[in-house]
Amino acid sequence: MNYICHSGGCPGADMTWENEGMKYGVHTIAYSFYNHVQKGRNQKILTGVELKEGFEAVMRANKMLKKYPQGQSQYVQHLLARNWFQVKNSDAVFAIAKKFLTKETVDGGTGWAVQMAVDCDKPVFVFLQDSMGGGWFRYMPIVGFESCRGEIPKLTENFAGIGTREINEWGVKAIQQVYRHNFPLKLDLVNDNGKTYLYIEGIPAFTILPNGEKDWIAPDAATMYMNNQKFVDEWLKSKFTEI
Repeated sequence: MNYICHSGGCPGADMTWENEGMKYGVHTIAYSFYNHVQKGRNQKILTGVELKEGFEAVMRANKMLKKYPQGQSQYVQHLLARNWFQVKNSDAVFAIAKKFLTKETVDGGTGWAVQMAVDCDKPVFVFLQDSMGGGWFRYMPIVGFESCRGEIPKLTENFAGIGTREINEWGVKAIQQVYRHNFPLKLDLVNDNGKTYLYIEGIPAFTILPNGEKDWIAPDAATMYMNNQKFVDEWLKSKFTEI
């Protein structure tokens, strides 16, 4: 499976989703617009037509949030509008938040994407980054957000990984745990003295030849590879263009 994270490329939760996802071969699309400054490696610049579509979704979400987006500057309106494409192109939304406004709504800019997903009847998971009473919550129709009671949510193949710019250590750990829960191994490609090495769980396992084939395997990594061969080979195939 080739996982895609739909995000926004902003400091905080967005880039944590992107950076941690890279360790597992997750490809991130960071939605942006002209003159918008963000840090995503794979930016999707939205057109004027797309931003108009996005703001229509903002106004639908506002029926529940009851704010005043139409009174904001064009730049802020575009920031809100791009949330729509994170939601539209994903199967489920996973968000890191500072707090809930009500039992059904989330604080800050993250709340717009969350509400758009609720409006589309998509699965929504929110991690409340609070050492007291925090954890993962799932939106349930009529009821609102309910605790997952310690369970870590399962990522979909196309997911939105978003959240607050003010992510704290609890939020970072939550994202790391989600990836660890959903992927069997942490993989990385490292270039050293003109050679490319595949690291499995921090152990240099293979030398990768120019044609993408594996040259040798370190004894310490052999068992991990054999137990997860399909996952490792698919990950390498997805990353081969970067080798």
